Amino acid sequence: MEKKGKTYETLYGTQRAKELRKKLSKAHKGLQANEKHPLFRKDLDNSEIIKLYLEHKSFKYLAKLLNCSYTTIKDRLIKEGVPIFKLNEIPIREETKIKQRNAKLGKINFSRLGKKHSEETKQLIKRKLKQVKISRKNTSIERRINDYLTELDINFIPQKYIEIEHGFKCDFFVPGMNLIIECDGTYWHNLSAQKEKDKIHNWELFHAGYNLIRLEEKEIKSMSLEGFNQRLDGGYCG
Repeated sequence: MEKKGKTYETLYGTQRAKELRKKLSKAHKGLQANEKHPLFRKDLDNSEIIKLYLEHKSFKYLAKLLNCSYTTIKDRLIKEGVPIFKLNEIPIREETKIKQRNAKLGKINFSRLGKKHSEETKQLIKRKLKQVKISRKNTSIERRINDYLTELDINFIPQKYIEIEHGFKCDFFVPGMNLIIECDGTYWHNLSAQKEKDKIHNWELFHAGYNLIRLEEKEIKSMSLEGFNQRLDGGYCG
C-alpha cells in the first residue's frame, strides 16, 4: 500500500531523516537527545541527590526540586550504587506512626487540615461532626435488639453520640439505666484495630460512669426475648 503524505526522506533527505528518527527513538525511551534541554542535566551534584533520597524524598519530589527527569535521578543513584527502595521498604517516620495511631483511635488530626485552628474552632468542628447523621440500615442483629427493646417497652435512643475522649455513636442508649448496648458483629469486632478501639471505649465508658453491655453476634442470633430481658437484669460489664 502506498504511504500517504510526505516521508522524512522526502522532506529532509536520507541523512537528516536518520537523525530525526534517532532523536524520536530516544525521546520515547524517556531520554533527551538535546543536551541543552533543562531535563538533560550534567551539572547535578550526585552527593546532593543521594542525601535527599536517603531522607526518603520521592523521585517526583527530587525531579521537581532539581528540575530534571525521574530517569536522571534513578540513573545517578544506580550509578553511585545506592539501593532503590521499594514502597514497602521505606521506613515509616515517627510522625507518620503517630498520625496512623490517632486515626485508628478516631482522633481528629487537625495538623492535616489546610490551616491552623484555634482551640475554640477545633471544639466547634467536633460539635458539628457529632451532629452529622449518617444514613445506614441497621444490621440484622441490631434490628433484633431494637425489636426486643420495643417489646419490653424500654425507652431507648439508637445511634446516640457518646461524649467521651474517643467519642463514638453507640448502637443503643437506654437513658433510664444509663446503659449502652453494643451489638458486636463477628467479622468487624474480631479485627485487631477494632478490638483495640473496643478496649479503649470500654475503659473510657466505665470511668465516665456508663453501664455497658456488649452482645456478640452469635449470642444475639440464639437469644430469645426472655433471654435478653435476663441479660439486662443480670448486670453490666464496664
